[in-house]
Amino acid sequence: MGAKKERAFKLTREKKKKLKVLILRKAQEDLEKEAKRKEEERVNAINELVPPLNIDDYDEEDLIGKLTQLYTWIYETEEKRLALEYQLIQQDSEMNDLTVAMNEASGKFVKPQLKRVNKTQAKFKKSSGESDSAKAAAFRSGLKTSGAGPDSKFTLDDKDEKEKPEFLKEKKGKGTDVSATQSAAEPVSGAE
Repeated sequence: MGAKKERAFKLTREKKKKLKVLILRKAQEDLEKEAKRKEEERVNAINELVPPLNIDDYDEEDLIGKLTQLYTWIYETEEKRLALEYQLIQQDSEMNDLTVAMNEASGKFVKPQLKRVNKTQAKFKKSSGESDSAKAAAFRSGLKTSGAGPDSKFTLDDKDEKEKPEFLKEKKGKGTDVSATQSAAEPVSGAE
């Protein structure tokens, strides 16, 4: 008889799905009700703090007085809000300092969670030269030198004029300005 009772209460897949759907619907309805309740509480709190603004029968002087009153009220509330925020920040930092001091005094330190690394993959990378340091070294060795070192051939303050090549000397000496296309168009004396 005990076996029949266990069998009767067993849930099938379909019953589990239906139960899950019902639970999710109920949770969603509860969340919606909670959101509505919070919104109503917020509106009620605002209505209690901020009186309705009736300015229909006000003339210009009364409006100016009302504006200054509202401005001072807003200024004071912002001041209170900022003071509370500052107080919260101070409390958080004090709590953090006290926690650190307590941990140091008791010798308990929070161990950071380390990233798990597959040791075999790291060993394969290292042995094959695929590690980050090996890649960086290979990259650096492939770069050309900039020549800015102490043994550089060219420096900015080197002003002595070297001797010009002979072909430049000849060109200035002749004084002829013949372009490359003109000289190519002229027949060569030895070719004819």
